[in-house]
Amino acid sequence: MLHDKRRDLEPSEAVIAQPPEPFVDSIKAAAFLSIRPRHLLALARAGVIPAHPLGTGQRKLWRFRLSELQTTLLQSRVEPNTSFRVAPVRGKRVAATPRIAIRRGNGAGSIHG
Repeated sequence: MLHDKRRDLEPSEAVIAQPPEPFVDSIKAAAFLSIRPRHLLALARAGVIPAHPLGTGQRKLWRFRLSELQTTLLQSRVEPNTSFRVAPVRGKRVAATPRIAIRRGNGAGSIHG
């Protein structure tokens, strides 16, 4: 008769097997971060956020784990920008780092640098 070692473990020593966290697609991951899926994929391709590409070709499917995204977000810090400038645009003060002026008039915004 075989002896089951798992029964001899103390409760603090017992290893509780949890199912692995499922992967989610870019739509669910983007919703979790409150950004657009396209921006999420750009961040994944640039290596800014943890992502898991599927496939070896030029076009890959990207999958994400929400816990990894959360950890990355909580560990990231934004350092204060000491070179922040304010430039006037049409009599209003608008942040200009980088220097971008947004003109609005006909309902469609055009960006001029």
